[in-house]
Amino acid sequence: MIYTPIIWPILISALIQGGIALYARRYYAAPAARMFNITAWLAFAWLLGYIPNFSTYNPSWKFLWVQLQMIPAIFIAPSVLAFALEYTGKGDWLTRKNLGGMLFIPALSVLGLLTSPYHNLFRYNFRLEPASPFPIFLSDKGTLYWIYLAYTIALVLLSFALLLTSFNTRTLLFRNTLLITAGFFAPFAVNLLYLLGVTPLRGLDLTPFAFILAGLIYIVAMRDFRIFEVNPIARQAVMDNLADLVLVLDMRGNIADYNRAAQAACGLSPAQIGSSPQTLSQPWADLCQRHAETLSCKEEISLALGGSPRIFDLTISPIQDKQNRNLGRLFLLREITERKKTEDALLASEKRYRELADEAPLAVAVVDLATGKVAYANRRASDLFEIPTDQTLGILARDRYANPEDRDRLLRLLKEQGQATEFEAPMITGKGRKFWASITSNISMFEGRPAIHSTYSDITEKKHVEEALQDSEKRYRLLAENISDVIWILDLETSKFRYVSPSVERLRGYTVEEVMAQDMSAALTPDSFRKLQEAVPAKLEKFLRGKQHGKYYVDQLAQPCKNGSTVWTETTTRFIQNPDSGHIEVYGVSRDITARKQAEDQLRQSELTARTLLELPTAAILLVALDETFLDCNETLSQWMRIPRQELLGRPALDFLPPEIAQLRRRYFIQSIQSGQMVRWEDHN
Repeated sequence: MIYTPIIWPILISALIQGGIALYARRYYAAPAARMFNITAWLAFAWLLGYIPNFSTYNPSWKFLWVQLQMIPAIFIAPSVLAFALEYTGKGDWLTRKNLGGMLFIPALSVLGLLTSPYHNLFRYNFRLEPASPFPIFLSDKGTLYWIYLAYTIALVLLSFALLLTSFNTRTLLFRNTLLITAGFFAPFAVNLLYLLGVTPLRGLDLTPFAFILAGLIYIVAMRDFRIFEVNPIARQAVMDNLADLVLVLDMRGNIADYNRAAQAACGLSPAQIGSSPQTLSQPWADLCQRHAETLSCKEEISLALGGSPRIFDLTISPIQDKQNRNLGRLFLLREITERKKTEDALLASEKRYRELADEAPLAVAVVDLATGKVAYANRRASDLFEIPTDQTLGILARDRYANPEDRDRLLRLLKEQGQATEFEAPMITGKGRKFWASITSNISMFEGRPAIHSTYSDITEKKHVEEALQDSEKRYRLLAENISDVIWILDLETSKFRYVSPSVERLRGYTVEEVMAQDMSAALTPDSFRKLQEAVPAKLEKFLRGKQHGKYYVDQLAQPCKNGSTVWTETTTRFIQNPDSGHIEVYGVSRDITARKQAEDQLRQSELTARTLLELPTAAILLVALDETFLDCNETLSQWMRIPRQELLGRPALDFLPPEIAQLRRRYFIQSIQSGQMVRWEDHN
């Protein structure tokens, strides 16, 4: 190892590049900054390799350091091109495929470099320069090296071309782009001279010294001008995609910059950069002249363009540096012609709305959505809420609700659905009187602000009727659930019960739920169901024709019980058409008549027995009422008495007997009635 003073400026240059790489990491989110950081680290590695290279005369060590030092240098040019592409807005070109193609020659060069002892394609015939005061290592160059060199020069020139083309379109940040270009140009120009053999000392590369200048340029550019906070093309993307017109004047009042919209509207060209705004066409020249001394303002202006007035929002703002020194002024013009037309149409519409609302037959009110205060109320709303018209504006709508929770429910409904129809809530008038209101609301603009537009209808009487109906329904349901008769409603279309009173469980043993799950066929015995099927069509046809609306039908039907027995019911029914579904429904009441049916069966059996006895030809039989008159007799008795049967009916039975016999018969008759048993006796006439 030897000591040579030349290593100190090289070390300083390397440290500057390393410091720049570390400092640039704070801008790592910007794609261009990432590539700049990579370039700085490659330069740092290349410069650092010079120190051991210049610290030895040993050919083996020098060969090792020369080879290692060359590797990062090979990739500096591709990284500079990648940076230029990112910085000028062409980063989309850096696809994997394109990067692979761009790095093919560098990769091939590294391969040739590492295998140079075995061929003469890259560098060969390494030797020390004896005439140099420094340990300089020379070599001959092969074909692959000259391909690498030509490729490197091409990449560098392409990078400079990309940066230089941005000068034409980006004037406000021209200085930043110029600094970046200068920082790259200094070391590459010196290195190119070295590669071409133009150097004060044979074999001595002065590029490390040029990197000191480049490093100082970048330090100033990043610290004072923040080149990566807004790069020219990022700014161009913002500026050119603004629909607003942007015009920048410097401190002397000359044109410094503009965007694409301003270029099209004002007829600007790059040649006008630095010239007076008076070179602009009218009315832009007059506008700039009118605000020649204006540092800051915001106003609405009208400009005659294309033979018609155009409305703009004009904002003039100062442009300042970090020390708050004025660098110029920015004119921002946003065209609002269509918006003004819309606003005028909206104002006209609101005027018509007020006129219509003032004469509307319903109470109309508008409430500001943000403040909850009444912004408008027509006369009917004032009358409904019993508040003088001149006092309605500004009152809180929430205070007019008897239950503030109703107001919250209405707001939630409006936010979820955008409107509310026939929302019912109790309200309070200005005099403290409560009433029920039906509210229909929606959210729309009123005087440029979101507002709730509502109509109110007084439905107090309707609510009273509904409450009366509800009370009536409660009483009806109480009656239906406690009487022994079963009340039911059957939908004829579905053959399903729509309602069954709880008393069905006492009648048949089935719960309400079980009966509701049954159809009509399961609610009747087969005979009763068949009888009903035969009778219903004729009754239904008459109902549909309107001949028997409101007519009640009474049928005796047998129904099966859960315990397997059968219960007889007297069922009263009528047809009614449901107004909601349109279905024909049967409203019915079923009463248990099992005991009555049994009594009727016994009576019929007694009558049948009596009739059978009356028809016996061998005995004279008569039926006598309690008042001792003939009820009936058979033909045998009629023949014995030689009196027609019809003449006997209704006459006193004892009149046909002698008094002494009649008295005896009366005694037997009374004895039979009192004992409830049959009394037998014999007469001989």
